[in-house]
Amino acid sequence: ATIAFGLLWLINPEPRCVLTTESFSGLIGICACAALGQYALTKAYSEGHVLLSSCLSYTTIPISLLIGFSIFEDAMTLLAVIGSLLIVLTSVAATVLTKKDSD
Repeated sequence: ATIAFGLLWLINPEPRCVLTTESFSGLIGICACAALGQYALTKAYSEGHVLLSSCLSYTTIPISLLIGFSIFEDAMTLLAVIGSLLIVLTSVAATVLTKKDSD
């Protein structure tokens, strides 16, 4: 995909958007949140329970589905809802089982 968009840029190098102070500050905010999220995830994997951390990281999928549905008006299919429910249920099960193992 990167090569395809690079070739497309060579054909038509006009910018698709203008970088203003407002859009640049938003971009910096997104980068800062991504860096903090990556730091927190790395810290969780290094100091926490790996199974629990990995299961809970999968909850980003249903959260993204809900954000897409509520903010961006994306379609929510039955298969996506079932998959999200499975992810949440397995995360809860992993949390309960991990808590039982540590007690």
